[in-house]
Amino acid sequence: MKRFLFALIAAVVLCGSASAQYLSPAKEGITLPSTYDRYLRHVLNSPRTSYYHFRQLHQYKEGVFPTTFLEEFNANRDFPWETTIGLNAAVKRKDNPYGTINLLHLPEGRQILVIPESPAKWIYPEGTVVGEIIYVTFEGKKYVQEIRLRTKAEGSMNWEPTVYRPLEDREEFLHWAGIYDYTPAKKHFYMRNPEEDEVRRLEGMVERLPSLPAEHVKRLLSLPFKDVTRKKWSKVSVAPSADIDFHIVPKDYSFGILHISTGQCMACHKQTSIKVSNLIPNEPLIRNNPDKVGRIRGSDGIFTWHPFDDNKVPKRQFRTGDDNFVVFNYSMCDEQGNVSVNQHKYLLTKEVEDALKGDELPSVLFRHKRPSGAELQSLIMQTQLDRLEALIKSQNAERLQPSAPSIGQQGKLNVILPSKVQPVSGRWIWDDQKKTYYRLLEDSELAAAREKGLRYEDSSMLWVDEVGNRWNYDPNDRYWWRVAGNQVVRR
Repeated sequence: MKRFLFALIAAVVLCGSASAQYLSPAKEGITLPSTYDRYLRHVLNSPRTSYYHFRQLHQYKEGVFPTTFLEEFNANRDFPWETTIGLNAAVKRKDNPYGTINLLHLPEGRQILVIPESPAKWIYPEGTVVGEIIYVTFEGKKYVQEIRLRTKAEGSMNWEPTVYRPLEDREEFLHWAGIYDYTPAKKHFYMRNPEEDEVRRLEGMVERLPSLPAEHVKRLLSLPFKDVTRKKWSKVSVAPSADIDFHIVPKDYSFGILHISTGQCMACHKQTSIKVSNLIPNEPLIRNNPDKVGRIRGSDGIFTWHPFDDNKVPKRQFRTGDDNFVVFNYSMCDEQGNVSVNQHKYLLTKEVEDALKGDELPSVLFRHKRPSGAELQSLIMQTQLDRLEALIKSQNAERLQPSAPSIGQQGKLNVILPSKVQPVSGRWIWDDQKKTYYRLLEDSELAAAREKGLRYEDSSMLWVDEVGNRWNYDPNDRYWWRVAGNQVVRR
């Protein structure tokens, strides 16, 4: 039985540089809280966790720009994308004492897959944890108030949220604060995007905390953090709000009007990579200026992380030196059109996929909704053609085709490289429409290569030994030929 091995491009893995802008919480003056929660402790202290706070960037045409560029056309600085939910009032303050740092925790042996389309997309592997740490600065010191995590679920269906704070409800707060006579006050929050097309609206009552002396607040924030995802602060709201800057939660904290659930979080996060014109099509400013319209930042349900080199903006260039991600190429596709890195398949989050359309979506290779039958086979063939085209482009090579052998017929093909000619003989499949060949490797060649300890080099379509010599196999007489510049030497 014959086996096909199509010309592939080696995966480009990008590994650690200053431009990656990953942080050390300790160097930022942030002391991570203690916790008895094993999952939180693991994520916070794992060597596979990276901390970051990237500049907000959105994609516009062929470039990448800060969200301040044409900000009225990209909406990233408007509700609900302006900041982490809950800090919507604080972010508008010039003296804002609150800040966030983000974290990325990848499963062992896995990376984010960056797809170099236009616009670029990136997909997180199942089990990825992305989070944010909310802190307040008081008298020159930073105190963590809340930690939120979101984990990409099995099957890439959604992202599951988890929230951690030192106190889970009103009763516990009153006990630790030593308050025994307390009637809670409430505050009404209302948030909506101002355009005619409603993108998101949130409103409701949130319980207000009584003011506390600073020393009391410090003591409460030093308590071990616990999972409060399924705990309501009170019958009034999921979380409280403060009336003063330094408290166990931020001042005017609107997070309490949410119900912490996958659906509530995905209602906004599913809009990563979406065109603003698809969110608010009736807005005259957007409708009358289609050439200026940008996109909501992020990809695959996460706003905060991106693969772009901050120093190259507005040029769209991926960071070098960041081993948290790998750039997709067609060598990562198998013959069934599945995309995998280290045996792990990549799919866009299902709820994000359902919200996007057109060029907001990546190739169908990365989607839950995939074609079948002849349409899928056509897609796979096109993928294989794209692999070879990418190889030719990457090698700056010209293909000479004096005659086109029919499928399976013995033939020869010269690959002209800038500095040398490499004769590559063997069996080939010719695609008349694309005017390109595929090399066919038979079982005899694969077995002979294994016996001699050779590995196949995708870029040259030759076999390489342990010292770097390149070899070509002639399936007719079953001999190996060493390729050296313009010469071939029989082995």
